[in-house]
Amino acid sequence: MDTTRLLLAVILSLGLIFIYQELVLKRIAPPPTQEAQNLAQSSAGAMPSSAASSAETAQPSAVQPVVTSASPASSLQPAAPLSAERLLTIETDQYVAQVTTRGGRIKSYRLKQFRETAAPDS
Repeated sequence: MDTTRLLLAVILSLGLIFIYQELVLKRIAPPPTQEAQNLAQSSAGAMPSSAASSAETAQPSAVQPVVTSASPASSLQPAAPLSAERLLTIETDQYVAQVTTRGGRIKSYRLKQFRETAAPDS
């Protein structure tokens, strides 16, 4: 009976993951259109004229390879242009924390009521 429950749990988990990918992720980040893919391939496949002429003179009988996919597997671009990193200070009665605006990382975290040594005035 335990194996049937385990098998049922695995099947339901896989079903939920499939439904999430089909219903939610495709609405948030739809796949790129065919025009966008063609534009990416044509811009990546174009060589500068000086590089093309030097390649032709170096190997005149060689066949140039055709680039079929120049875009990386994930072509997500940053939502906003990169700007200077700023520090946001969050201060409570227990701690002081500094959070960066680039990635929301905690740069510094200091406890206010922490004793560094066993001394009474530490």
